[in-house]
Amino acid sequence: MYLINLILANFLHFITAAPLDLSTTLMGNWPLNYAACTFCLYAGYIINAAIPHSHMLVTLNRIWAVTFPVSYRHYHTGAMAASLCLAMWLYIHALLPPQLIRDALYYRFQQNVPFCWLNAEHPAQWRLVLFTEFWCYIVPQTVMFTGYPYIMYKRRRRLQFSAERRDGTQPSGTTNPPASKNLVAAPASRPSTGYRVLTILTLTAFVCWIPSMVYFKLNLLNGYQSALFYQVGGTMVLLQAAADPLYIALSVKGIRAILKTMICCGT
Repeated sequence: MYLINLILANFLHFITAAPLDLSTTLMGNWPLNYAACTFCLYAGYIINAAIPHSHMLVTLNRIWAVTFPVSYRHYHTGAMAASLCLAMWLYIHALLPPQLIRDALYYRFQQNVPFCWLNAEHPAQWRLVLFTEFWCYIVPQTVMFTGYPYIMYKRRRRLQFSAERRDGTQPSGTTNPPASKNLVAAPASRPSTGYRVLTILTLTAFVCWIPSMVYFKLNLLNGYQSALFYQVGGTMVLLQAAADPLYIALSVKGIRAILKTMICCGT
């Protein structure tokens, strides 16, 4: 469910904000009217927040699984995953629209500005934009990038423990009963696929988000602007948004089957 939610966020980015951003990049200015700019800002801010939040849900799900595996198997269900994904979208819509509405009504840059940007420089908007920047972007990105090393550490510890049990010794040096040895004889291929997907998603996000993360932080804090920097960052985010769904679809058997069914039904 969490990976499907991530695919959905990336897909929405491709059909809403990405074409408008790309047209601005290619033409060198905003080619559409004021209402289209409002929609572009809404889609861009909401979906660009949904993508790191979707990554964060994947990371938090793995943290729960490796830290408290018994409670995870007992309490985590498909309904809970769907509820968390829905709560994520509601949370984003509770935080971001106020600044977008205020910008559209009062603080939007004049029409002769060549790009469609939210006016974060206005004193009445700056604190609110800084608040939403922290909670909608910095927090999920931090959870994602700091949670990954913890997940891999817990996984390595679990693999070491399983290897010691297969060898007939406990970590303390005592011998396992034969029945306990059988409990860890399950193949590791299935979880390794999940961890491989998590690794690729985290790595590509880190590499592709860095330019945009640096640019927008500099822009917010000291008004730094660079068309080339903005275009490079936007292009890398677009590439990452395209790569993630393709990699997930090719790597995860269940999602691949769902997409195959949808395509077959559509044709």
